[in-house]
Formats: sequence, structure tokens, C-alpha cells
Amino acid sequence: MSYQYYTANDFALDPDFRQWVIQPTEENARFWNNWIQEHPGKQAEIATAVELVRVAGLPADAVANQAFLEVWTNLQVNARQQVKTRRIESVLRYSRMAAIWIGFMLLAGYLFWKLDQPAGPVIHTTGFGEIKKITLADGSHITLNANSSIRLADKNWRNAASREVFLTGEAFFEVAKTKDKKSFTVTTADSIRVQVLGTEFNVNTRREKTAVYLQSGKVQLKASAIQLVMKPGDFAHYNKDDKQLKVALMKEESQLAWKNNLFVFDDTPLLDIAQELEDIYGIKVHISDTFLAQKRFTAKVPRNKVDVLLKVLAETLQVDIKRQNKEVQIQSRNTPVK
Repeated sequence: MSYQYYTANDFALDPDFRQWVIQPTEENARFWNNWIQEHPGKQAEIATAVELVRVAGLPADAVANQAFLEVWTNLQVNARQQVKTRRIESVLRYSRMAAIWIGFMLLAGYLFWKLDQPAGPVIHTTGFGEIKKITLADGSHITLNANSSIRLADKNWRNAASREVFLTGEAFFEVAKTKDKKSFTVTTADSIRVQVLGTEFNVNTRREKTAVYLQSGKVQLKASAIQLVMKPGDFAHYNKDDKQLKVALMKEESQLAWKNNLFVFDDTPLLDIAQELEDIYGIKVHISDTFLAQKRFTAKVPRNKVDVLLKVLAETLQVDIKRQNKEVQIQSRNTPVK
């Protein structure tokens, strides 16, 4: 599909795009994050399209959607013309166009307010192997792991009633406290909500699961009908398939090693290591058999040196490893590597 030629309206009408905005999954989030990373020139249109979908709540009726976007576009053009000439009273002429959609009279006023705001919601993404540090308007800091994205729920986020961000992938949060004690919420594709006032914690949403590690402070975790208050050192793990929320104490080093550009494995199954290489670097690892996949590995290796990790794995587990670009084959010793 030639998304590179799409306008903001085209994106907003695309069913797959709307699905990503309204009900993100790991699969569609990975696709759109990678696409945005590969097409940085389309970020403004993507941001506008995200706002269109979120503000308008576009229904399934394609004809109604098209009519909506035609009116939206006309209102935007007309509003900008009126701002330039300072003849705001003429907006009333254009409000009649809003008959296509109930409530468009209110939308015209919204568009004038919108002109003085940053264009569209804020979206931050990272590619494979990239880590990005982000400072939010409230002074909070986010470290975004590779192949991840963070989206602010409202472009006027700092002045909203609450601070909410949507996460796909993995990120570490250092939340700043506000004078009015405004809450800060991280929402995942599983609809897990991590709510805090001021604290430091890590959230990982990969592979249809959500894991939260609390470094300091206190957070409230909400998963379906389950609510949990975490204390420092707690590691909470939620599986949406069985809807079980499990909590255990976990070493900080193993959970936050990625922030220091390290792989820290502590009796970790080879299968888990293979999945992490795919999530972080887009490397597909093929393990010859299930017995080998459950072999365990303990080591600390620089994160930006995948070949070093593979060499240490080969020597420690006594396996043969062959890498070709983004494909890795792992087999037991004395078994020919294909």
C-alpha cells in the first residue's frame, strides 16, 4: 500500500490506521512505528490524522467519514483565512456546512483555538537499536527503548485535567510532581493503566503482555477489575489471555539494564533472549529444537554489540550460531547449521 502518497485525510479514512489509533495492538503498533520512522517527512500528516480520528471518533460508514473530512478541511481553510483578516464574525457563514455532521458548529470554534496550538498530538518513536531520551512539558523525563512509541493523549497535554500517555513497546518514566498534584497515567494496548503522582518506573508492553517495574515512589496498577498498589522493587506482570496479575521482587539491574546500554541475563532461557533480539533489533532467531530453546544463560554484555552476545552464547551453551543479516540460526554442536 502506497501510504507515502497519503494525505492526513487519507490516513484518517484508512481502517488499519484508525484501528491503530483507537485500539492499538503490538502488531499494528510495530507496523506504524516502523513506517513513521522510515518516513519522517509524513509525521505532521500522521499527527493531524491521529487527531482527526481521536477528536471525531470516525464511524465505520465510509461515506459519512468522507463527508466529515470534507467539512473539516473546509472549516480549517476558512478559519485560517478569517484569522489572517481578523474577520472572525464571518465564521457564521461557514457553520452551515456543519449540517453534514451533528455538532460541527462547536468544531469551528475549536479550530480557531487550534491555530494557536502545536500541530497535532505529540508522537515519539524509536527504530530498531535506538534509545531516545524525551523531556515532557511538565518536566517529566522518558527514556524510550528501541522499537517503541509514546503518544500524548492531548496536544495541550500540560494544561489537561490529567497527564496521560499511551505506550507501545518499553519505556522508563521519571515523573515530575506538579503543584496541583495532577496524576500521571501510562496506558498500554492491553488497557492497563499505571497511575502515579511522582515516581520512577519501567513499563514493558511487548508480546501481548504488560510488565511494570517500580524503582522508587508508589504507583497504582489497574488491570480489568484488579487494582494493585506497588512498592519499590516490585515487578508486576499481567497476561491478558488469563487475566492474571502476578507480583514479585526483582533486581533493578536486570529490569533497567537497557537504560545503561547493557544486556543483563540471569538464568534466562535462550527463547527469551531470542525474543528480545527480535524486539530490540528486528533480528529473527531460529532455534533448532524446544530443548535447546529452554537452555539457560547468565551474563552481562554490551547491548550495542550483538555479535559479541552471540559469540558468548555459542561458547557458554556449546551451540553453533550462524548469522546472516537479520537472520540467526542456533543449533546444537555437531549439528550442521543450514
